[in-house]
Amino acid sequence: MKGTVIAVWNLKGGTGKTATTINLAYDLSQMGKKVLAVDFDPQTNTTPIFTKANESGHTVRDIMEASCQAARAVYRTKYRNIDIIKGSRSSGEGYRTDILKGALMPLRSRYDAILIDCQPSSSSFTRNALYAADLVLTPAVLDRFCLDNLNSVRDILSELEEERGMEIEWRVFANRVRNLRSQKNIYADIMGKSNYPFLDVCISDRAEVPNSLAMRKPLDRHAKGSVVAGEFRELAQAFLTPGEEAAYGEF
Repeated sequence: MKGTVIAVWNLKGGTGKTATTINLAYDLSQMGKKVLAVDFDPQTNTTPIFTKANESGHTVRDIMEASCQAARAVYRTKYRNIDIIKGSRSSGEGYRTDILKGALMPLRSRYDAILIDCQPSSSSFTRNALYAADLVLTPAVLDRFCLDNLNSVRDILSELEEERGMEIEWRVFANRVRNLRSQKNIYADIMGKSNYPFLDVCISDRAEVPNSLAMRKPLDRHAKGSVVAGEFRELAQAFLTPGEEAAYGEF
């Protein structure tokens, strides 16, 4: 998976994009992968999990406005194998769609995975992240709006594929899943009406997830033995190249 850029994005808020980015980054790092987290959401919730929650130094805004090269905005985190480009609460608008893609290009050889936590929008800021991505990962909540939401996500990705002139790989997984009949019915309805690229992995709706975010820790530092921590590890496994060994360990 060398140099793979993964944008974690959904048009809808509250689907677990930040928790996904944080735990995917941490679990991949524990599998021996070098990871760069990019906090591209103006809420900047990913940043304090990994480093000081302030905007001292460079942020994504500096990269987008060409105030500095991306390499100068990379900071080490408190976890081995994870670096971060910190978020900015001022995202701006009216950017050319290819800015981030060009800025990240020199960094790709330094990392196995570059994970971008995106805001729930289709702004030019967000489109930069999607345009730069090799793969877009969409956490989906199985509610009555899910199918319409995924249709909208697909349409935006199709527009960007035409603009970029090449396919953007897309994967979806069910997040915040409860063992409810209504969710099973919604999932069956989606699969019956579409061929959306759902992964086999599902992430449970468990209290450990918001609790770990409140403690500013990845799940495996907060509740390693929990069911949901294991599910996130399984999600990380899905992005390893076939044949790669996931030597999960403590660093």
